Amino acid sequence: MIGKTLAHYEILEKIGAGGMGEVWRARDTSLDREVALKFLSPNIVQDIDHLSRFEREAKLLASLNHPNIAIVYGLHEQDGQRFLAMELVPGHDLHAYVAANPMPVADALPVAIQIAQALAAAHDQGVIHRDLKPSNVMITPEGKAKVLDFGLAKSVERSTQDSGILSASPTMTSPATLAGVILGTAAYMSPEQARGKPVDRRTDLWAFGCVLYEMLTGRTAFAGETVTDLIASIIHKDPDWDALPKDLPAGVRRVIERCLQKDPAQRLRDAGDAALLLEEARYEPAAGATPAAGPERNRTLGLVAVVAVAGALGLARLAPGLLGLGNPEPPTPARFVVEPPAGNFMSPGSMFLTPDGTELLWNGFADNQLQVWRRPLDSLEPTLVPLDRPGGLLAISPDGTQILIDSGGKLRKVPIEGGNLQPICDIATGAGRGASWGKDYIVFAEANGPIYRAPISGGEAEPVTTLDESAGEMAHRYPNFLPDGETFLYVSIPGKRRLLTVYAGHIDGREPVAVTTALNSPVYAEPGYLVFQRQRSIVAQAFDPKTLKVSGEPVPIAPANELFESAGLPVVSAARNGTLVCESPRDANTLLAWYDGETGEKIADLGLPPRHYQSPAVSPDGRYAALVIEESPEESDVWVLELERNVLTRLTQDPGPNADPRWSPDGTYIAYGSNQDGPWNIYRKPFAGSGPAEPVVVGPTPFKNPRDWSPDGRYLLYDRVGDGTGMDLWVATVDGSAEPRLYVGGETNQNAAAFSPDGRWVAYQSFETGQSEVYVASFPEPTRKYRVSVDGGGGPSWSPDGKKIQYGWQNELLRVPFQAEPEVKLGNPQKVFDIPREIRGGSGSPDGRIFCIVPATERAPRTAAVLLNWMEALK
Repeated sequence: MIGKTLAHYEILEKIGAGGMGEVWRARDTSLDREVALKFLSPNIVQDIDHLSRFEREAKLLASLNHPNIAIVYGLHEQDGQRFLAMELVPGHDLHAYVAANPMPVADALPVAIQIAQALAAAHDQGVIHRDLKPSNVMITPEGKAKVLDFGLAKSVERSTQDSGILSASPTMTSPATLAGVILGTAAYMSPEQARGKPVDRRTDLWAFGCVLYEMLTGRTAFAGETVTDLIASIIHKDPDWDALPKDLPAGVRRVIERCLQKDPAQRLRDAGDAALLLEEARYEPAAGATPAAGPERNRTLGLVAVVAVAGALGLARLAPGLLGLGNPEPPTPARFVVEPPAGNFMSPGSMFLTPDGTELLWNGFADNQLQVWRRPLDSLEPTLVPLDRPGGLLAISPDGTQILIDSGGKLRKVPIEGGNLQPICDIATGAGRGASWGKDYIVFAEANGPIYRAPISGGEAEPVTTLDESAGEMAHRYPNFLPDGETFLYVSIPGKRRLLTVYAGHIDGREPVAVTTALNSPVYAEPGYLVFQRQRSIVAQAFDPKTLKVSGEPVPIAPANELFESAGLPVVSAARNGTLVCESPRDANTLLAWYDGETGEKIADLGLPPRHYQSPAVSPDGRYAALVIEESPEESDVWVLELERNVLTRLTQDPGPNADPRWSPDGTYIAYGSNQDGPWNIYRKPFAGSGPAEPVVVGPTPFKNPRDWSPDGRYLLYDRVGDGTGMDLWVATVDGSAEPRLYVGGETNQNAAAFSPDGRWVAYQSFETGQSEVYVASFPEPTRKYRVSVDGGGGPSWSPDGKKIQYGWQNELLRVPFQAEPEVKLGNPQKVFDIPREIRGGSGSPDGRIFCIVPATERAPRTAAVLLNWMEALK
């Protein structure tokens, strides 16, 4: 290899080898700099799993830009060799430092803080390292830490049973339970990794604790003669805490202990918090020493832990003097988490702070009905807001004394303490898309159409914005009043490539002003910022509410979940006292699995790597599954999975998103939705071969979703936005021989439809009663119509013989016997099983199994992250 030139890199010398391959030092002849080239081992270059991992690692590394993370310059292929060009980091790896002697505390802490900051930056981009260990950390001659090899997914199978030094062994993987595979290097595995369970960022926090322990003691936190012994130690034993230095500040020990909690729920959750706590601990006296006066910054940094704990206990606004901290100090940013009651949840986009920032309200369930929960931030327990009828929270009055509820087809107001709901105006049932309480009016939005206004005292609602049909607008959503109580922000649906235009409208209906673009609806925060989401961060951008202009660049203030939908749902609520609330980040990746169609029990995981899988559909012969894989909020494609071999093949390669694949009855075509030509249209593409996509339904209507093919393959049933209504069901001839026609419409939504096996009936869901119910109607004309569900239902499908209709409701799968001849008869719904809560979508297979999408990690209930004094983070 030495002297050989690949691309524009001249190979100089070999500098290392690992599980994935070899690393060589090379000279970039175009830029005259030295780089590291990482080659995939020849013996695995033909393995598609490893090639996929290699390419995935390149993309992951390229997405990370941080001074403590090694930079990737490019991914190349030449002469059958694939390699990464990466930053050549001078110095020695951390393992070499620790193998010689334990690091003094004063030397170890700056390095540990840099490692934690690197992990925090990666986690904020949705990247989990999963193989953090001393040999993956380089220390430069200047003392800077550089973390290497982010993005481990699946590595080389090999035995480390006889390895004398497990901590220096190559990265390993071993067979485990159906829940997953064991990843990482044995000495630094978390208990969940060792058990083969899915992992999240807390696994990196465990490994970080192991690395910090080893830096300070010169020994691994867990040991064993064999991998089996080592894993047993990880799962059942604690480190030797007495081995830690006697002069170690207590705060450092607390960080290590919190990182090495065997239960992930008890573990330190955020690497950024670890860095902050270690930075603070640098100024603490050694354990057992007499406290001495430190530098001025000591008191300010010391507030971090105090305010975080005080905030969780509702004491955040106590004067610093009362906390024994001497003179008042500038406020310090801090955060804590609010969880729903056990067994309950928080609805997305429904977390609201009262204007003074003293309470948090959200939508959840109680007694199988949507209810409003309330938690004062000086309390540890949430309580229900007592209402005389169920409903969902949409807004809080500016003085914080009343709340606005969407209930029973009306907007209603009620004191925040609860009571009887007083009607204000009508709203389409289940169609609420945001509301805001202003000076004299309430403004609100439905699923489709403009923003409406209604007097706070009650009365008729009237439009206050106008849709621009020439621009393809079909909805204005999520209004949010500015401080004057008359000007409000809102977003236009749909957006271009999922970015939504943010407008400022006025209560008198004057011409709106375009403000900015965003993935979701922004909120205004004092003293002059818009807070919204960009990529995987909550950001703040300077905004003048008088001129309606933004300035400067958006500044990240908190991590966020990646948004894969562009419906405009806001992700933040802001109070006047400098407090924000947003949803705590969670892993958005999913996995594929088989479930039993009669019991609901999991049969097996497919073993494919975690990705953002969606919309599964099993082919008529049961051999394939079409599904959507989303790479980003702006890119997704339809793929086909060969189920016997677990081989994925890309079907579409269009710019922008693709969605909702549906197989033709003979399995030769797949219909899907796409905005490849501008508006959202429906196309079909041959499953086999490379034929072009053929349009089936085109037109200016923004949203059209394929639902089912007729058994004879002549018709495609789809739903689309109606004219001034919700979603309606339409029928198109696949060959284009006739214009699409309305099948079932109405004032509310009709969607999620399926043909009977004989093609004479259609089962669908409708909201005409005020909640989702399942109906069956004759085809080709809905001259006969019958209600299937008794007390709610959705997502209907048919049994193969057409004698049963099944649907879901309140986490139960139910079946209803159906007889068409000599007269239509419907039986009572019978429960089949409780739908496992982890299922995020599924498709029946001819053999009676269900092909399902499930979360990649064990997801705890959605929680709210409360940020105190967020403005200080901008500084």
